[in-house]
Parts: sequence; structure tokens; C-alpha cells
Amino acid sequence: MTGRISSKADVYSYGVNLLQILSGEKVFDSGKNLALEAWMHWEQNNMLELLDPRLKNNCAEEKALRYFQIALLCIQSKPEMRPSMQQVSQMLNINDPLPLPTPWPHPPRGVLDSDEETNFSGGSLDEETLEPR
Repeated sequence: MTGRISSKADVYSYGVNLLQILSGEKVFDSGKNLALEAWMHWEQNNMLELLDPRLKNNCAEEKALRYFQIALLCIQSKPEMRPSMQQVSQMLNINDPLPLPTPWPHPPRGVLDSDEETNFSGGSLDEETLEPR
């Protein structure tokens, strides 16, 4: 861990915050990893299942899906793949087509069912693993 904050770390944090707002869940709540859960919903093409029920009647599905996609673009595993905050602002304000986010590598089998929180490479989560890159 370098202790340096970069613009890509800011983008990552923004993506995490956007996921929390859309889902109504905390990043780590009841042993669930929100980012991991979001990627799983994305790959299963059921992002709206993650949408906070309080938002379902107040937010168009198309907008919610767009915001989820922007959040996932912001939390891509490789910092160089994340958009800049200027690009995020444009994505939020202009209805142009969005690039597809690149999913994280698949977690080990059963990681979502386990009480042990695990990162996608199979190791346990610690402060260094959780740092935005």
C-alpha cells in the first residue's frame, strides 16, 4: 500500500458510493460484499434485483441500469480501465451509449455462500486488498 490517493481511487470510491445508493446496502453488510454481488448480478443480467425497493417505483429501469453500469465502470479492477471523473460526469448527464465494464475475475466456487469473505484471487480480504487502486 502506497498511501497515495489518485484520481482513479476517487473514481473507485464514487462507484462504490453509487452502488450503495442504488442498492440501499453497505459495502460489507451481513457478510456480503456489495461489489462482488454487483458483478454477479451484472454477469447474470439481473441488475435490477440489486436495486433498493424504495427506488423501484421512483426510478425508471433504464436509468437505474445505466447508473449501475456507470458504477461498475468505476470499480473495474484495473485503474487504467476506469473512466475519469469528467467522463463519469458526462455519462451521467449525456445519454450516449456506455462502454461495457470488464468484470472482475470469477471468485472461487462458493465464495458468496461462505461466511468467510474472500477476494477473487482466493485469498482473504484485508485492508490492502480493499484499497482502491
